[in-house]
This record gives sequence, C-alpha cells and structure tokens, in this order.
Amino acid sequence: MERTEPMPVTTSDGRLTFGAGQPKIAVPIVATTPAAAWQAFTQLPLDQIDLVEWRLDCLSDPLDTAAIVPIAQRMHAQLPLLATIRTQAEGGQWAPTPAQYRTVYQSLLAAPAVDLLDLEAALPAQLVQPLRQQAQQQGVKVIASYHNFTATPTTPELAAINARLAATGADLIKWAVMPQSATDVLTVLGAINAYHGPQPLIAMAMGDWGKVTRLTGGIFPSAITFATAGTASAPGQLTVGAVRATLALLERKG
Repeated sequence: MERTEPMPVTTSDGRLTFGAGQPKIAVPIVATTPAAAWQAFTQLPLDQIDLVEWRLDCLSDPLDTAAIVPIAQRMHAQLPLLATIRTQAEGGQWAPTPAQYRTVYQSLLAAPAVDLLDLEAALPAQLVQPLRQQAQQQGVKVIASYHNFTATPTTPELAAINARLAATGADLIKWAVMPQSATDVLTVLGAINAYHGPQPLIAMAMGDWGKVTRLTGGIFPSAITFATAGTASAPGQLTVGAVRATLALLERKG
C-alpha cells in the first residue's frame, strides 16, 4: 500500500518547511544565562543548520523574561527559533509550576520571539491547550512532545503515543526514547516507518544505540534531527558536520 505522507508544515514567515525533503537540523543551546546563550548562538555555523532550540530550562533563572525575551528576538531575527522548557519529569533541568511554565511561554509569544513552541503532552491539558491555541493563533507552530530517558516502549505503545500526541492538535509531534539494544532501535525505526498520521513526526532513539536514528530521517521520515555545535542537550547527539554529511550521503534521489 502506498504510504500516506503527513501534511508539511511551514513556519509563518516561510523560512522552513517540516515534513518535506530532508530532515531539518536543529542545534540546542543549553547555556545557563541569556548572555551566555547569545554568545553560544553567535558561534554557531548558521549556514549549516536550519533552526535553533533554546532550552530555557537550562537557565539558572528561567523566569528572568526581561533578559530572555530580547535575546530570543535577536536569535529569531537570524534563524528560526524553537523554544523549549523540558521539565524534570521528562529529562530537563527545571520543575516549573504551571504558572511559571505559562509565564515564560506567554512572554515569548507576546514579544513575538519564536517560530516554534515545544509543549509536553504529559502536562495537564488545562495548561498546555490554552498555550497551544494562543501560539497557533499567532502563527507559532507547536510541537507536542514525549520523552522517555529509561526505556523504549513497545511497538503498540509507540503507536498509541503517536495517536495521543496527534490528538493534541499540535502542528508537529515528537518523541524520543532510550534504547537498551539493537532490537529497541529496530522497534523505533519500525514505529517511524509505520507512522501515517496527519502531522509531521520528529522521532529518535537516544544514547549510543540510538545514534543511527539521528541520521536516517530521510529514509525513516523524521522532520527534525538534533545535532550539536557545542554542548549536547541529550545523549547520542552528533556534530552538525557529521549529521549534515551523513544526511546528504543517505539522501534518496527519487
């Protein structure tokens, strides 16, 4: 049976389209201060990457929006920007209250200062759904995400995760899991290959076992792959140069 492709998603300014062509390369910034985040941004090879993910949970004071927003605007002016608060429950550095989580994201949306917003699907719907609606009303694309840093769910469980993420109404869906064997990696690739949902999928296995999944998004469709140009934000991330070269090598020509 012919594969049903998800509908591509384009940022509101037209700079990037996800779910069409090669996976887009995102580089995370995990600095502890806004000034250090800007310094890290200025050192990125901007001509080799497609977007930046600012991991706001890594900041020593994630609530200092007066300092965060201007830096986000400067980044956003040069390259598409994904804002992420990865909670401790899903492997991040911060455990915000719902009010804190809302405040940081709403400050960025009000600026405006971002192209994409990561919202963890496990958080209460009364928190994330209003943020999703606000973001989408402003043309900001939303990624509904799930992370498991200890194991790889089974094939039926990954299918259920896909369905749950898709049901959030986000523009893209993302999951990242931790394999313990080559069999787990095959489970991940199989789940990616079997995906037929409406939104572009971002999916990967982490750690050393999972490195291959960060390189095969042009074959087993994944809309974004995360690479490093400094400090990694998750285990198994490879350098920008290695990822770009391998994606080109594995690119399907027809």
